[in-house]
Amino acid sequence: MANLLDHLEQAKHNESFAAQLDADPGLQHWDWLITVAFYAAVHYVEALFFMHSDIVHTESACTGHDKHAFRASKVKDLLGTGCWRSYRKLQTSSYNARYLAFAQPAKMAVQYFSRDDAKRMYSVNLSNVRNAVLAELGK
Repeated sequence: MANLLDHLEQAKHNESFAAQLDADPGLQHWDWLITVAFYAAVHYVEALFFMHSDIVHTESACTGHDKHAFRASKVKDLLGTGCWRSYRKLQTSSYNARYLAFAQPAKMAVQYFSRDDAKRMYSVNLSNVRNAVLAELGK
């Protein structure tokens, strides 16, 4: 199972790819920017969990089927409501982008989310999660 440093490295790796996507002026697949930002957030959170002996890793701590719900509830417990909102925004938006689970009539994700939506999720929501986790880790 991955440890704290493994998760931090994967988070940075994913965030680096998100930065490349964000910097591309011709980007037409901004739905993937949302998804990559979410998975960077997952790894930041998993790094934090490694510091909590009652959690260590979602895969070992969660006995139920909904690991995403477990992880989100722990984000709220450990990092507070503000960080949780950012995390949930990324989680929900990534889910919607991947599965086209919109409340509105069926659309492709790039028709539902604007490029500005994706940029905000990367630059604001992921930053909120990253900064909260790194502050908790003392980094």
